[in-house]
Amino acid sequence: MHPAETLPQLRAFAREALFVTSTGTHLTQAEAAERAELSQDAERIEFVWKEPGSGSWLGDFRIEEVLEVLRMCPNLECLAARKLIEQDVITHLAPVVAKAMPQLRHLDLTHISDQPLGTRCLLESCKDLISLTMARLQFESRLLVGPMVSRHGHSLESLRIHECARVTSQEVNMILSSCRRLKSFYAMAGNYVPGWSMATASPILNINDMAMVPEKPGWVCKDIKTLELCYSGMDTNIGIPEVLWRQIVQLQKLKDLRIYRHPCCEEEAVHEKESVRQAVSSWLALSDLRRLELRELRAFVDEALVKQAKSQWAKLEWIRCI
Repeated sequence: MHPAETLPQLRAFAREALFVTSTGTHLTQAEAAERAELSQDAERIEFVWKEPGSGSWLGDFRIEEVLEVLRMCPNLECLAARKLIEQDVITHLAPVVAKAMPQLRHLDLTHISDQPLGTRCLLESCKDLISLTMARLQFESRLLVGPMVSRHGHSLESLRIHECARVTSQEVNMILSSCRRLKSFYAMAGNYVPGWSMATASPILNINDMAMVPEKPGWVCKDIKTLELCYSGMDTNIGIPEVLWRQIVQLQKLKDLRIYRHPCCEEEAVHEKESVRQAVSSWLALSDLRRLELRELRAFVDEALVKQAKSQWAKLEWIRCI
């Protein structure tokens, strides 16, 4: 039985489609057929691409068959187009999304091959995206930020940018100064993995760029609840620059704040603690804050400041200085 023959019931009710590679997922033909023959209220379709030597049966899907299935999914709300490297699927997806998927609101672009034009067309074919993930794209991701903000800035509530080449302070500030409905924003470059050292990560927000253009409008995402940023600056003695913490203190609905200072020239740095004290003291006004993580800032923080924060933040669950 071919996969395309097992999906007629499923596809019309699908809410989510997921493209994945077959690494770690070796399905037998019987298992794949059983997965596809789900009840009519099933919400998820997976297209598993075969990698060399994987032996995955679902790798026999052809682009035309995938597109045919997706054309029959008018209720699709979430599309995870992950790791589409060997097949030029992105270019073919855009017109299908534009014509057959009016409900699509959540898009995951992770590890896409060198297809900037096709990826941009896919972004522009969507209407009113609510959440977007751009991770490990194999081209200059900043080419997508302008069109993304122009097309979806009014509707985006969640945006994740991870290990994307050439995304700079200009793009980050454009997002935070344009996307008013944003509730969650994650911006990280390099090879950062939670819990690992930041030594191999690279900053995505350069504080000097913010300081050079003070006349620019501030961040407008006043409803944001989760903010994660990796930043750097030329002055290695300053823990949290004023131009950054003053923007953050305006975000009164923050619940989860995680900022990562990019370590550089640490052996020569004199850890000036006043900037962090001012930042944390000002953030005490963020009455809804539940979690605060200051990564690569431990040398800038004293115990008295931590005790003050814990005693004055009524809703604080934890504060970490790593």
